[in-house]
Amino acid sequence: MTSNASSGPAALGLVARVAADLPSLTRSDLDELADAVEALTDAIGLQRDWPAEMPADVDRSRGDEPPGAGDERAHLLPRAEPISAKRFHDEPGTAGWHVLYGGAQTVYPTGSFAAGVEFVRRIALATQAVGREPDIDLRPEAVVVRTAATPGGRLDTADVELVRRVSSIAAELGLVPAPDRLSTIQVAIAEAEGVSTREFWAAALGYESVGSFIMDPLRRGPRMWFDEIRTPGRGRTHIDVAVPDGRADGRVTAALEAGGRLADESHAPAWWTLASPDNHGVDIAAWGDADDGA
Repeated sequence: MTSNASSGPAALGLVARVAADLPSLTRSDLDELADAVEALTDAIGLQRDWPAEMPADVDRSRGDEPPGAGDERAHLLPRAEPISAKRFHDEPGTAGWHVLYGGAQTVYPTGSFAAGVEFVRRIALATQAVGREPDIDLRPEAVVVRTAATPGGRLDTADVELVRRVSSIAAELGLVPAPDRLSTIQVAIAEAEGVSTREFWAAALGYESVGSFIMDPLRRGPRMWFDEIRTPGRGRTHIDVAVPDGRADGRVTAALEAGGRLADESHAPAWWTLASPDNHGVDIAAWGDADDGA
């Protein structure tokens, strides 16, 4: 059996002819059929669940693979396209989720460990159809779910579909998201001009380089980025805290009431820079959750 299956119509014709002669197929026939099906799915706009253009924070040389690459059903998903945080929120079915460091995420209080296990079990079944496997943190009192298209936390339309399914499962179980309990942190390591400490921190923490960050390979600890600062001295390295849009004011107020001081509010409401009573720096940031470029 020979045929050119490089185009959609040719592939469709080959599949139809093979279907009429299934009993006599050889191994080479089956291999050719597989090529034809691949060409056909490409021709009608289907592909594996990965953006057509790789975001900047994806490095193939590191061995990064598209989410769902190991799932043979993933190639049946509609073409996934990169989206911004703003567009994510504009999509129906995403209420209760927020785009913080690492991707779209939410917290569901469950009331018991058993309820959380059942929730996670149902999510695992749903990911089989979507081809996107989220990060899940299961605790006795709550479940945190996070999804992203890339290690750096960029989103695409497959994340939206996953979020819709997870939200539907939560509703069936009577679970309601609690955005007031949601936040993520990253650490900004200050460096003097011309000095690089990236390799030191990666080695000391067991982290890996991902774009401009170093990260815990299992995404448990906070990611770090490196900030070249000309002025030496204490208080240069600081912690970034990402919170849902509209909730930064409350977090800033709580920190000030706990003895902090407002060091810089010139970027508000995108972020506020606070200092502890001993001059440790903290940025409370809400910009990423609603930004059209994030």
